[in-house]
Amino acid sequence: MVFSIDCSCGKAITVTAAQAGTEVRCDCGQVNAVPLLSELRRSAGQSKYNLGITDRIRQQVADGALPAEDACARCGVQTSDALQLLVECERTWTAGGGFWKHFLLFLLAPFWIWGLLRRDYNNPEVFGRENVVNLPLRMCRTCQITVRQTGSNAAIIALLQEVPLYQELLREYPQAKVVSSAGR
Repeated sequence: MVFSIDCSCGKAITVTAAQAGTEVRCDCGQVNAVPLLSELRRSAGQSKYNLGITDRIRQQVADGALPAEDACARCGVQTSDALQLLVECERTWTAGGGFWKHFLLFLLAPFWIWGLLRRDYNNPEVFGRENVVNLPLRMCRTCQITVRQTGSNAAIIALLQEVPLYQELLREYPQAKVVSSAGR
């Protein structure tokens, strides 16, 4: 990413994100301190840190900026109602043999070996992270009832694809599971 800082001579100096916190020399010979990356981003009108799509959505929901539309995503009627959806982008998972592997080892192996393996069974290794985001989708009450009754995940995903920010989320997490928060 490229930014610009001003030299005391009045000339703009182009710097990269990698040069943040260092010094650069202007053509006039003056040595200029390059601000930290967060300051460079702020002066360029960007957020202090580069946020991922889920963090950007969470921030906009917290700020009340989402849903941005004022019409139902399904029928187009003006409404202030919103369907609250939960998108499970990532879930944790554990690795290991599970119950049956340990049961067979218990039957076939000496007792002391099973005792050693039992620690692994009681303390499985957890991988991944929980990444669930709340998505408000502008939708009138009639359409909300229809969507809940049909329960079609594909139909909800198609509606989410109409919102550019949500489309970006689904592109980054193509295996995401979408559920209505009222349906949980």
